[in-house]
Amino acid sequence: MTLTLRYAARSDVGLLRDGNEDSGYASPHLLVVADGMGGAAAGEVASSVAVAALASLDDDEPSGDLLEVFADAVLRIEDQLGGLVDAEPRLRGMGTTLTAVARAQGRLGLVHVGDSRGYLMRSGTLERITRDHTLVQSLIDTGRLSEHEAATHPQRNVLTRVLDGAHPTEVDLSIREIKAGDRILLCSDGLSGVVSADTIAASLLANDDPQNAVDELVDLALRAGGPDNITCIVGDVVDNETVPEPGDALVVGAVGVQRNSRRLRLPDTPAGRAAQLARSDDDDDDAPSRRSRRRVLALTAVGMLLLGLTVGAVVGWYTWSQGQYFVATTPGTTGEVVAVFRGPTDPLFGLDLSRLVETSTVGVDELPEFEQEQVARAIVAQNLDDARDIVQRLAEQAVRCADKNPPAGCPETP
Repeated sequence: MTLTLRYAARSDVGLLRDGNEDSGYASPHLLVVADGMGGAAAGEVASSVAVAALASLDDDEPSGDLLEVFADAVLRIEDQLGGLVDAEPRLRGMGTTLTAVARAQGRLGLVHVGDSRGYLMRSGTLERITRDHTLVQSLIDTGRLSEHEAATHPQRNVLTRVLDGAHPTEVDLSIREIKAGDRILLCSDGLSGVVSADTIAASLLANDDPQNAVDELVDLALRAGGPDNITCIVGDVVDNETVPEPGDALVVGAVGVQRNSRRLRLPDTPAGRAAQLARSDDDDDDAPSRRSRRRVLALTAVGMLLLGLTVGAVVGWYTWSQGQYFVATTPGTTGEVVAVFRGPTDPLFGLDLSRLVETSTVGVDELPEFEQEQVARAIVAQNLDDARDIVQRLAEQAVRCADKNPPAGCPETP
């Protein structure tokens, strides 16, 4: 008996967040949830990179050791995130959780890091198959905190492991046997953080159809206040003969369209299986070339998806940066003077996107040594008025240094 997954996925921004930093992916043999963090669009970039990297592995028949495949994918995600941060330092601090399962015949491979969760329901019993990488979970493991206390602990959202491209991260890898009738749930903490495990189990039991199940789970999280982005994927393990036609891969959340899920056909996944089943024995010699073309199409789609996300992030960052101000130096008639600039303090890909707003008569060499160093590195201001206040304070420092008895740190007078 050949097993496959019948699945549904949904992601919602929630009731309190401005944007969705969760990303999700579901296909007949791959389910992925990633919960991004970092703000200023960086969280959605991180989760999208993670999902796109795993989506590129989606194949008709996963080959090789599932855990090695997952481990290699995690290294690739870390390299890609690190490369983005190196190219744009303002993305530093972004990161993402990752919880994914891949089906290969009667086995299920699992990769997990962070506090998104994976559950397995079998014979009406719901079992959590992931362990949260959080501060409170560590306290629970050492007996210093109870499960009840953890639910309301003020630091319950503090992660101890996350994919950020800055630090090598140990992920949990495991493999288990599955059978027809099993039900898999992957979700971000926007669901598990506000809806109890008992309620989740009751909802999964009450809804045979995966789509009805995810809709009810998201609605439950929204009724509980929806304080965070909510993403959940339900996959039912079924006999492949009961699924006459493979479905489209589902892409939801930040990697898809904000607030709304959308369907994306990836030629190398469900469509690839359909072509594989339809071919005759006479076509076997052409199979490698067809598979290669499908893989190229799938990788191209994923690449374009990532490119669009990156461009969107850069455009959003640029728009935000043009509302920023800082105080630095600029050439004057007799030397460097203090000036106000608008834009980012650091170049983007070697391009200086800041512009001079106004100059002052304060000479840099008139300031105390500490203030000279600060201005040389650029002093970030909250707005234009704050930048002008900074210049005024520097002018007052220059006046004090011009006194007959200047304070310590002032430049020596000739």
